[in-house]
Amino acid sequence: FLQNANLVAVGCGSRVIIFDGQLLSLHNLNYGSCLDLCYMRKHFILCSLHADHLTYTDVTSGQIIIKIPCKYNMLRLQESTALVAASSFNSQLIDFYAPTSVKPLMTINSGIKLKDFHFHGHQLLTCSQNIFKVFDLQNFSGEVFSGFTKENIFRFTVSQTGMVCLVGEQLRIMKDFTTQQVLTVKNEQFSQIDSNLINYKIKCSYAQFRPFYDNLGVAGANFEQILVPGSGQQEIDIYKHNIFASSRQIAEQEVKDQLNKLPYDLIGQNCLQQLEKTTFDQEIYRRYQVLFDSINNNPSQSIKGKKHIREERIRVQKEISEMSLKRQKKDQE
Repeated sequence: FLQNANLVAVGCGSRVIIFDGQLLSLHNLNYGSCLDLCYMRKHFILCSLHADHLTYTDVTSGQIIIKIPCKYNMLRLQESTALVAASSFNSQLIDFYAPTSVKPLMTINSGIKLKDFHFHGHQLLTCSQNIFKVFDLQNFSGEVFSGFTKENIFRFTVSQTGMVCLVGEQLRIMKDFTTQQVLTVKNEQFSQIDSNLINYKIKCSYAQFRPFYDNLGVAGANFEQILVPGSGQQEIDIYKHNIFASSRQIAEQEVKDQLNKLPYDLIGQNCLQQLEKTTFDQEIYRRYQVLFDSINNNPSQSIKGKKHIREERIRVQKEISEMSLKRQKKDQE
């Protein structure tokens, strides 16, 4: 699902098709075999991963923003910065991409096979076989938390409140690792993870928390739902402008959201500092052009204005000094 339940993106075969609420094809994009999809709600951009490239597509017009060459098979979107993390099982790297650059903005190399982001987007969770790590996205100098399990982990998922479900030989749900209580106990590197909330012995291949509900969906030989208290946020209404809006008001709000969407130029690590960043030639011109103008006796308008102000100040100072001398002479007489 894209912006709402009325827009759906499906990767089938060598095409990515976007359907509306009536299952009518809005955009039929032939990019090659699709491996993974993620969507940026605030920018109206669909990011699709293919065999040899990563494509950013504007959903409103269906135009390609940029194609980035890469060979990965998994995507995860960081909601807070809109950076896309790409990785694969064969590689030990995680590359962070943005539509403003063909090259990755940053790379993490620590033997990572699985990854996911915290719901608030400020932490990166990684896993390699039986080693589980948590990185702070504001400072990659070291792990916030690291631990290991006895069995291998081949999938994990994160809930809205920070609970982690590790899928291995058994289903293990861990409490919020960001609390100070867990961090003080786990101050040693690669300590064994024993702060479990639930151990559920079941053979499963996939697990996913349900947003805004305290449910965990588990898929294996059959599908099951496990009740996990405190895993979902209950404030579902805060993400809607008007919960009692009519269909016409919803359509008007969709148009307003498209007009007020964020430009993709703002996606990046230090995007606000790079918007008005001067080039090297502009900096040289700003520093030395005043000197060149004075040598060529061709002052600019700003220099002329400053020169005029200086002459006015000198004239006023002379008049003040002359008036003070006249007063002194009168006093002496």
